[in-house]
Amino acid sequence: MKYLIIILLFTLTISAQSKPGKKDSLLTSSKKIEQTNEQLRNDIDALKKLRDSLQQKLRVELKELYILRYGEEAGSKVSLGQIWTGMTEEMMKDSWGEPDSVTVNNQPWGKFSQWYYGDITYFFKNGELFDWESPKTEEKK
Repeated sequence: MKYLIIILLFTLTISAQSKPGKKDSLLTSSKKIEQTNEQLRNDIDALKKLRDSLQQKLRVELKELYILRYGEEAGSKVSLGQIWTGMTEEMMKDSWGEPDSVTVNNQPWGKFSQWYYGDITYFFKNGELFDWESPKTEEKK
C-alpha cells in the first residue's frame, strides 16, 4: 500500500507538471488572439491603402477617358461630377450615373426629357440640359 501511494503521488506530480495551468493556457490564448488581431488590423490597413490607390487610379483614368470623349474643358467637368447648361444627356450619365427615373415627351418642336436624381429634376431639350430644379433651394442655374 505504501508503494501504491508513492507511485500515485509520483504520477500525479509528473502529470501536473506536464499540463499547463489554466492561467497559463489563458495567457497563451490571449497572446495568440492579440497577435491575430494585430495581423488583421495590419491586413485591413493594407487593404484600405490598396482601395484608396485603386480609387485614385480609377479617377485619373476616367478623367482621361472623359477628356478624350468630350474635350479638355467638358471632360474635366464631367470627371468632377459638375453640372452645367448645355451638357448632353450622355455627359450627365457619365457625370452622375443612371438617373432614378426619366420622363420623355416627344413634341413636334423637339424632344423634352426630365431626369430625376433624388429630389433634383434635370430638364433636357433635344438631348441638352437647359435647366434644373431642387425643391430644397428652388434655385435654378
